Amino acid sequence: MTPFEQIAPTPQTTYYSDLAAELRDLADRVEKLGPSTPRPWYTRLTFNAALSPEDAELGVPLVDALATLIDVKPAAHQLSTNTWYYQAKRESGQLEVCAQTRIPTPKVPDERDEELARLRAELARRDADQAGASFVDLDTVFPAAPARAEPTSRCPPSSTPHRSPTPPWHRSPET
Repeated sequence: MTPFEQIAPTPQTTYYSDLAAELRDLADRVEKLGPSTPRPWYTRLTFNAALSPEDAELGVPLVDALATLIDVKPAAHQLSTNTWYYQAKRESGQLEVCAQTRIPTPKVPDERDEELARLRAELARRDADQAGASFVDLDTVFPAAPARAEPTSRCPPSSTPHRSPTPPWHRSPET
């Protein structure tokens, strides 16, 4: 079901036909104002579809349908820090027509989101690499070292074995 079909009048619902009749009546009355009547700063006809962001799923299709009628493309607009509207607005001569609904605050992209996504991808790649490398042949990673020869002394060979003198406190009483 398209947004326009959701709000299209049915034989049981006459809201929009009643509204159109009221607007025609108001237009006839406004036409009777004389030239001495001060001119307003601006005149605006506003359709508020939903006043709560929780009702956005009801309001957005209505704004889309009214935007089609006034031939504009709706878009999200920030009114204040935490107040966002999905809105279609058009000025036509003396009248501004606006259809709007409150929507939840959209998630604004953060430059850190891209870095976080890159790091998550890197971790996933490393996890995949580790999962594929569950068995490691240590002999291929650490090949055996060649057998070493016995260490040789740098001292010249001696005919008598070298002995350190025994300190007096280690000597036995017989010596």
